[in-house]
Amino acid sequence: MINLLEILQTLNLSRQTGLLSVSRGDAVGRICLQAGQARHADVGDQTGPEAFFAIARWTEGIFSFVKEEHPELAPNLHLDTLSLMMEAARLADEQGPPPAPA
Repeated sequence: MINLLEILQTLNLSRQTGLLSVSRGDAVGRICLQAGQARHADVGDQTGPEAFFAIARWTEGIFSFVKEEHPELAPNLHLDTLSLMMEAARLADEQGPPPAPA
């Protein structure tokens, strides 16, 4: 099993640009990266850091990464990716695993 934060770390360290999509049940989360930095996140009605942290808690799902720019996705993440990942890990420790997918 691959942890989503490990995938994000790899994309960050290799300075990838593209869209990471993660499907879990009926939910689809998206994290857009530019030169390895997460710039946009959304899942359902959640956007920005709230969406990033929700997606980062998922322990299962199917992911894909498409290497292309997405200028239509307005930036809604303003911390660097490492800071977002550290906060996501802290929140996951506090909140435990997410509820089962729908």
